[in-house]
Amino acid sequence: MRERYERLELALLDRVSTGIEKIVRRKDGSEERTIEYPDRLAVALLKMHRAATANAGSTPPAADVEEVRERLLKKFERLQKRLGKEDPERG
Repeated sequence: MRERYERLELALLDRVSTGIEKIVRRKDGSEERTIEYPDRLAVALLKMHRAATANAGSTPPAADVEEVRERLLKKFERLQKRLGKEDPERG
């Protein structure tokens, strides 16, 4: 699902940056090619990007950091015990 959203985002970014070619047919039968840039889409993508970058720069709460630190320390202790049991020279 995430891959589909990424492809959609790339397609929309391409559309915003390169524009969409439109063929305008006149009453006399002649044609003119113009490129339209979807402003609403560009603004929507900018808003989404701003929200995503604002969230990415935030730091996790101290309680979450402390919890992760405690789990890592416990994991290191278990590894040290396991290595100590396997290696008779340690201890």
